[in-house]
Amino acid sequence: MKRGLVWFKNDLRLHDNEALCQAIAQCDELVFCYCVEEVLFQKLELGFRKAAINRFKFLEESVLNLKENLEFLGGHLIIGFGIASEFIPKIVADYSITSIYGETEYAYEELKLVGAVQDKLPNIDFNFYWGKTLYHRDDIPFKIDSIPLTSKAYRIPTSKESSPRAVFKTPLTLTAIADAKAYEFCAVDCQPLCQVLTRLATATHAAASLAPCIAPSLAVYQPEFHIRASGRDFKADRFGCFHCCYAGRNANHHPRFKKQTLAGYFLNNIFQHHLSNIIVCNNALS
Repeated sequence: MKRGLVWFKNDLRLHDNEALCQAIAQCDELVFCYCVEEVLFQKLELGFRKAAINRFKFLEESVLNLKENLEFLGGHLIIGFGIASEFIPKIVADYSITSIYGETEYAYEELKLVGAVQDKLPNIDFNFYWGKTLYHRDDIPFKIDSIPLTSKAYRIPTSKESSPRAVFKTPLTLTAIADAKAYEFCAVDCQPLCQVLTRLATATHAAASLAPCIAPSLAVYQPEFHIRASGRDFKADRFGCFHCCYAGRNANHHPRFKKQTLAGYFLNNIFQHHLSNIIVCNNALS
C-alpha cells in the first residue's frame, strides 16, 4: 500500500492543483499538511518583522478555508507551526509515508526550505509539479535563462506558439488516512510567537466589532481612510498609522501633528477599557 503526503505551501487550493490530483491517482492513502513557517514572523536585523498581523490573519483564513474544503471531501489538514524540516519528517515517520507531493518552487527562500526537507528525508520520493503560471514553463518557446526582459517580446511569441494547459478539476473525494489527526491553526501547544499573533488577531477582530466605524482600518489598514475622534480628524495611511488632519495646512508641519500607530492612539485613548488585551499583545510583538 502506497501512502503519500500532500504538502501544501503556496498553493492553498483544490481546484487546478496538479500535485493533489497526481497524489490521488498514484497513492492508496493520503495525508494532507501545511506548516506555518515561524521565520516569516520573526524580527529581521532591520528591526521589523518580515510579515506581521495582516499577513498572519490572511494566512490563517486561507489555511482554515483549505482545511474546510478538504474535510468536505473526506480529508483533513495537519497544521504545524515552526520549521518544515522538522515538521514534515515527523509526519513521514508517524504515518509511514513513502512519497511527498507538492508544487514546484522557484524562489530562493522556498527552494531553501524544500531542500532542507529533502536533506532530512533522503529515502522519500519527492514529486513536484509546476502550477504558478498561465503557461506551463515547459510549453513556452524560450529557455528559462533566455526569457525576454520585456512583456511584449515574451507575450507575442508565447501566445502564438503555446496554449495554456487544461485545468485540473477539483477532486470529488479524497482517500485520506482514517486515523490522521488534524490540528487547528496555531493550536494551544504551538510556539509562543504564534500564540501572540493569534491573540492579537482575535483582539483586532474584537476591536472591529466594538467600533464598526474604524473596522476597515483595523482589519486591513486601508489607505486614505478618514475618521473623526475626540473632536479631531484623522487619516489612516497604508501602514496603519493615523495622522491628524488640519484644513489648509500640511499635517506633517503642524505643531499639534500626531502620528501614532492604531494601537497607540485608538487603543490607548478610545477603547483602552475594552481592549487592554490588544495592547498587551501589541507590546509582546514589539
